[in-house]
Amino acid sequence: MDVQRGIQMFDKTKIKILGLVDNMSFFEGSDGKKYNIFGEGGVERTAKEFNKKFLGKIPINTQLRESADLGLPLTFKEPDHEISKIFYEIAKKILFKEKNVIQENIVVAKKLVNLKIWMF
Repeated sequence: MDVQRGIQMFDKTKIKILGLVDNMSFFEGSDGKKYNIFGEGGVERTAKEFNKKFLGKIPINTQLRESADLGLPLTFKEPDHEISKIFYEIAKKILFKEKNVIQENIVVAKKLVNLKIWMF
C-alpha cells in the first residue's frame, strides 16, 4: 500500500521512477532453502500494475546488515559477494538503460527543492 501511494506521489510530481526493488525479499537458511517471510512476488506485481520496471530482489543477509552498520558498503568491502553482484546488476539496469531519466529527475528535483547536488 505504501509503495502504491509512493508511486502515485512521484508520478504526480513528475519524478520518474527508475524501477522497483524487492528489498528483504527472502533469506537463505543454513539448509540452503529460501524463505519468503514477507510473501513473494508483491513488488513484481506492483511494478507490473503501475507499468514500472522491476529491478531485482535483495535478500536479507547478515553480512549486508553488518557492512551497512559500519557504513562500509558490501559492494566495496566484498565486491565478489553474491549480494554485491545483485547490487551491480540492479545498478547496470539503471545506469545503462535509464541515463536520461536520471538527468531528468535531477532537473525536476532541483525545481521542487532548492538542493545542491554534487556530481562526481
